[in-house]
Amino acid sequence: MSDQINKLRSSNTAGRFKLLMKDSFVFGGLSAFTKFFSLFLTPILTRLLTKDQYGSMDILNPIMGIAATVIICGMDSAVARFYYKTEEVAERKQIISNGFWVQIIVSLFVTSLLFFFKKPLLEWYLGDSYHPVQESYLNMIILIILFSAPIRYAQNLLIWIFKRKQYVILSVGYISSNFIGMIVAIYLYEDKVLGVFVGQVIPALFFAGIALFFIKDNLAFKINKEVLFPMLKYGAPLLIVAFIPALVPSLDRFMINKYLGLSQVATYGIGYRVASLIAIPIMSINTALGPFMLALHKEKNAEKLFNLLAYCIIIFISILIMGMVIVAPYIIKILATSAYLPGLIVVIPLSFYFLTEMLRSIGAVGIDLSMKTYWNLILYPIALLILFSLLTIMTKHFGIVGAANALMVSSLLSFLIFTFVGTQLYPFKYNLFKKVMVLVFAYAFSLLILNFGHLLGNTLAFITLFTFVILSYNLFLTKAERSQIVSVIRTKFLNKG
Repeated sequence: MSDQINKLRSSNTAGRFKLLMKDSFVFGGLSAFTKFFSLFLTPILTRLLTKDQYGSMDILNPIMGIAATVIICGMDSAVARFYYKTEEVAERKQIISNGFWVQIIVSLFVTSLLFFFKKPLLEWYLGDSYHPVQESYLNMIILIILFSAPIRYAQNLLIWIFKRKQYVILSVGYISSNFIGMIVAIYLYEDKVLGVFVGQVIPALFFAGIALFFIKDNLAFKINKEVLFPMLKYGAPLLIVAFIPALVPSLDRFMINKYLGLSQVATYGIGYRVASLIAIPIMSINTALGPFMLALHKEKNAEKLFNLLAYCIIIFISILIMGMVIVAPYIIKILATSAYLPGLIVVIPLSFYFLTEMLRSIGAVGIDLSMKTYWNLILYPIALLILFSLLTIMTKHFGIVGAANALMVSSLLSFLIFTFVGTQLYPFKYNLFKKVMVLVFAYAFSLLILNFGHLLGNTLAFITLFTFVILSYNLFLTKAERSQIVSVIRTKFLNKG
């Protein structure tokens, strides 16, 4: 790991961008692919399940993400932060072990609560859509949550200690076996929704053993309290950081089910899955950003580098969103049927929601670097209140497009709030007005392509996209920033080495 960090610190801007791209592809790409692998099952599921059955599956899936977030308990970030603070091998082993055992204990507690209170939980969450068979679905979800805890911990650890080979084996193996298991179970079980969840249990159990094998040399069979309490103090507030994004897929579906029913949950879910194609490169970059920013935050030109990085990410992801909007109707027909085409209207706002969520992690880096993570205990409840209020109002009056735009607007407001606080705590300055202007500019161009694409035709739609690239490059980037980008492309991407 130290060789990788030294290489990162000794590189110039172009070299650092190349290393970020490499880790984005290996760690981030596989991490994002793992989270969105169910996308490839969608064509099968939408044709085997009714819309209500698909909606039932879609509204239960987020329970796994919420439980996983609680189990992690901010300890993944705590392990990373404290791991980098020491060079002592024994102390690093204690840090890793503390994080592991905390997550195992919490996973047992969370799954026990879910098991004993599953009926009242489902009755409240699903409302009029509740059916007793859904308790069987939740039983399988509980097993998946329990067995996947060590897998998730190992994946996070392997990222932070730059163990690419083991990470690839664990991630690719788990995702492949999960896919196969679900396909087999779907065709074996009469209840196809139950088959979706049963097919994930055995792969989770098997790869939990693989995960433990990969990290066993880093584990000790005890908890060091002297190290644990500072880690909990740092990591516990970060639980809220991750909790809200994990809560969103259940909160938006909860509102849609409440006002519109499971059929509209299914329509929204397909649009969400199309938007998740954009979330894959976003998560790829975001996963690699953690080690990247921690390693370079003390460098002389870190502020300029992070600002340039934010602009490049906005422009790059916006281009991908516009390209996807052009082909989105075809994607929906591949993933589902023409009955799900109304889900197209949520693709753009959800895509920009994913983008602004990542920008918040860049803007709020000052909170983590200042070690004052307790600020998250103040800011995230505010963000959740904003989100809940917007979802309640906009879903009720505007349906699924209202829910999608509520997510995007609340995320943009959170980005502004968190960035402002982060810059007050740590001396990084961001041009927020300029970044918001780029986002608004990109959103407007995306809507133009969506609403007039059938009139413009694909050729003119691509011309519109190209126009955005030229205008963004010249309007929102300074001459020095443009020179840096050209230098990166010429020296690192067009030439070897």
